[in-house]
Amino acid sequence: MKSNRNSSQRSAANPGVKLATKPLIRNSTTIALSGIAIPPERLRALRQDTVDALAQSMKRHGLIHPIALRKRAGRGYWVVAGAHRFVAAEELRWKEIGCVVLDNCSDNEAELIEIDEPLMRAELCPAERALQIERRKAIYEAAHPETKNGGDRKSDRQIGELKQGAKNPSRRVGETEKNDRLTKDTTEKTGQSERKVQRDVTRAEQLGDDLKRVVGTSLDKVAELDALAKMVPEARTPLIERVAAGEMVSVVKQALNDVENAWNAFYRAWKAADVEARSKFWAHHSAEYAEVISELSETQASRRTRRRRAACSLPPSGIMCSDEALPETEPPFTAQGTSRTPRRGGSRRTAPGD
Repeated sequence: MKSNRNSSQRSAANPGVKLATKPLIRNSTTIALSGIAIPPERLRALRQDTVDALAQSMKRHGLIHPIALRKRAGRGYWVVAGAHRFVAAEELRWKEIGCVVLDNCSDNEAELIEIDEPLMRAELCPAERALQIERRKAIYEAAHPETKNGGDRKSDRQIGELKQGAKNPSRRVGETEKNDRLTKDTTEKTGQSERKVQRDVTRAEQLGDDLKRVVGTSLDKVAELDALAKMVPEARTPLIERVAAGEMVSVVKQALNDVENAWNAFYRAWKAADVEARSKFWAHHSAEYAEVISELSETQASRRTRRRRAACSLPPSGIMCSDEALPETEPPFTAQGTSRTPRRGGSRRTAPGD
């Protein structure tokens, strides 16, 4: 893991990194396994189950897809793509393997190929995918310094002025465009959706090194990672230590259980309370209750507005659609012990216990 971090720092610290603008030359050949090695700073760990499955397939059908190599500084070759196939060939005691040798392939270009290949095949688990996207972002920013936050602020300001008619100069528009370029480049190269790329970048930024520790564990699921990212580090660390030790842990289930336990405790206390205790509780929390209901109402109003806009196709004249064109909306907010009945001119709110 330390070598990965050093590799990231080298790229980020070198703003002059250049990537090939022309396709790399590929020479197909066969090379002895003894002259091939896997780079020690490889980001993705090898999976033995994948190696075993490939070994069985290669034993029956041979090597269908050659591996990709590049020349080492001294002698021999580094694996660029196909590390699992290479190890499977070693386990089968092959003497040589079919490959393509990439000429003039730099360290960063080789790492991009290593990252993009499994992303295109969609074979990565969520944590691995976020780590790969994060590393790809670092390489892209090193090759295109203008896309890194805090880069050319003057250009950012000029772009913002052009976008906003010079009324509100800001570099936010420029930063958005730079992030869009990174996202679009990743989407074009890997086939991942823009939304998925953006969410993976966010997960990697929020979880940091914790992301590496949950790869392949019970927390290596999209919902679990998102729930984990919302936790403060003090609460997150014990869970990660447990899952790293092999324990089955679920942040999502724990969160649901916490809510359920809190509700059950509250409900039992409310049912056991007499009228005086309920009145005292309501006197202390009525304003908070009203605020929650107001927020829920605003959320539902916002949803109705979005549905109205989606349902209406406005002509150039800007004629608004009528309520009859609206899709059916969700019923008013209801929860155990609360109700809200819409009526003309307002709504009626009832407190628990009324």
